[in-house]
Amino acid sequence: MPGAGGGGVYSSNEEMDHMDGTPIANGYEHYMIAKYRTLPGRGRATAVMSYYLPYVIDKQQVQPVTVQYVDEAGQSVHEAQTINGKMNDPFDLADAKYQLAIPGYTFKAYDPVQTGKLTEKGQTVKLIYTKNPSPKDDPVTPTPTNPVTPATPTTPVTPNNPGVDVTPKNDPTQNSVAPTVPTKETEGLAKINEVVYSLKKIYLYQHPTFKVAERKAGYVKKPRVFRPMFVVSGYARSKDGNLRYKVRDVNHQSKTDGWTGYITTQSAYVRPVYYHSSHKTLTAINPRGVNEYTNKNLTGKVRNIKQGTVLKVKQFVTHNLTTRYQLPNGHYVTGNRKLVKMGRHKQPRQVIIKKGVNRYANADFTKKNGHLTKGAKLTVKRFTFSHQDSIKNGGTKRFEVKGGFITANPKFVKAIYK
Repeated sequence: MPGAGGGGVYSSNEEMDHMDGTPIANGYEHYMIAKYRTLPGRGRATAVMSYYLPYVIDKQQVQPVTVQYVDEAGQSVHEAQTINGKMNDPFDLADAKYQLAIPGYTFKAYDPVQTGKLTEKGQTVKLIYTKNPSPKDDPVTPTPTNPVTPATPTTPVTPNNPGVDVTPKNDPTQNSVAPTVPTKETEGLAKINEVVYSLKKIYLYQHPTFKVAERKAGYVKKPRVFRPMFVVSGYARSKDGNLRYKVRDVNHQSKTDGWTGYITTQSAYVRPVYYHSSHKTLTAINPRGVNEYTNKNLTGKVRNIKQGTVLKVKQFVTHNLTTRYQLPNGHYVTGNRKLVKMGRHKQPRQVIIKKGVNRYANADFTKKNGHLTKGAKLTVKRFTFSHQDSIKNGGTKRFEVKGGFITANPKFVKAIYK
């Protein structure tokens, strides 16, 4: 060891038993610290090397943040979700994907914080909601008449500009009505505060009497798992007597989120999001799967059920304006049609490349990250669709494979279902 005029060594395992530190670019777990210094002496310096060994760096595992949705009494009003990521990744509950618009409720506060970071410790945060008061206006029961056949919607035309959110003005010819008379027109009609989604292209209008000039937004036909959703806040009739839904847009990733207006009530175009009937089997269809819970208010998450899983149903139950399916083990899954589908449906498990195809980092195919040649055989993790949050683009089916996403077009790939 270096040192002018001689040297010495001092060794101790007791001088330091713990210290906080951050290793940089080092993949090892076991380490030794060596500290070199000189001690002044009479006319000369003595070199000293101190060793502290051994020590181990405990790897820290980032833990998810659980986001719960509760009312002022602490009761769940929506299924919880989790925030995952890397150590110290920030999160903000004000983000639309966390601060949800829940039918029948209004957001009130965060508990205990709005923002934070992912750490090695699990965290639970709550978004508190208050229940909305019942509508003040007494519904008007319409006089029974012969069923009026709803007018066929005009040929869909994409609006150049959806316009701005304008509150409809009061019009004595556009009375709010509650369709209580069971007719062909009102069969299967959604209730106030119930959620509906569109099956085909529809428009949001300023008034119950539909006019092209008063279209506020257009919603294209989307794959079932990504269909646009609306909360029904009332009913109205056009000047010709056609029944309409008064709704609020709850598509949180769209600029139309929160817009209000009127849409058709025709069942060929609009349907309640939640199943209204019992089924013996269900299949999880959403790319993110569906969660299983111990309670029918969707608290006490047990696991996430992957897309393609077939579930046996014990019984059909209701919870407020939503529905649930109880499994043989006593647990529950949602009756949301965007997450489950009645019956048994096969899932693509493998895919064989028929022609060379590119692989992309996302389902929108905006970033190429590889190429697959003819004859390659890959495992399919799940299927999804492009433009999942767009109300203007329909969406094209994709397969997620190792490393990214590829086309599901049968001209280029052959899917093997099981």
